[in-house]
Amino acid sequence: MQAGAAPFAAALLLALLLGRLGRLGSGLALLGGWALGVQLAVGWRLLPLSASRKLLLVALAAAALGLLLELRPALARPRRLSALAAAVGLASAGWVLWPLLARGALEPLPAVAAGLYAAWLPLALLALRGQPVRVLVALAAAAAGTGAAALLGASALLGQLALAAAAAASGVLVPACWGRVQAPALLGLLPLGLAVALAGVEGVAYARLPWPALLPVAAAPMLATVPAPEAWSRPVRLLWILLWPGLAAAAAGYWAWRQAGGLPW
Repeated sequence: MQAGAAPFAAALLLALLLGRLGRLGSGLALLGGWALGVQLAVGWRLLPLSASRKLLLVALAAAALGLLLELRPALARPRRLSALAAAVGLASAGWVLWPLLARGALEPLPAVAAGLYAAWLPLALLALRGQPVRVLVALAAAAAGTGAAALLGASALLGQLALAAAAAASGVLVPACWGRVQAPALLGLLPLGLAVALAGVEGVAYARLPWPALLPVAAAPMLATVPAPEAWSRPVRLLWILLWPGLAAAAAGYWAWRQAGGLPW
């Protein structure tokens, strides 16, 4: 309920109410739904500064950055935005993993891989931001795969944070499928993309999430671009777009299930 129904309903309601605001409205709906899920699951208390609290701080900072970029479109040109998203993801991964790096508990190669993953996922999602349905499907699938894998990797907290993002994205996706809302603005897409990426990174580094489970998650944005023939009806095209990222999410959960040998709690 906390990680699913409430953020879904909140995001859906906000998307319908704020639809006239265009991209800003859908971005606020996405962020608002996830924020409610976070509040119900763990609360917004940011101290003491644990890895999961750092994730929340990164999301808040990314929301502020996203709003600035929306207000100053010249700063959000494609190349600049791509470089900025990758840099923020890389820096965020370094920050949340710093306690392990400082005491030598994390080898250089896994640390670099974590940074690249945290840079790639928001970057890949932002590349789809002009396509409302595809970007929301990609975000929902990446978040659902991360959440399921994290739950099976013995981190219920990270799982709830990721599943709240999946639910919020799904809530905005419903009206987007019928052209009722636009693609979410950066103030919603950037923080949720980073939060999902960091949930995966922290699950591998601090819990028992097997790193191969993140490979299908990383592929979800690319799978959301698989073209659907225009001759197909709208419902069939929607199902086609949902199919491939959905399989990626299922693969992530299945891999974690196989490695965990069943539910860990």
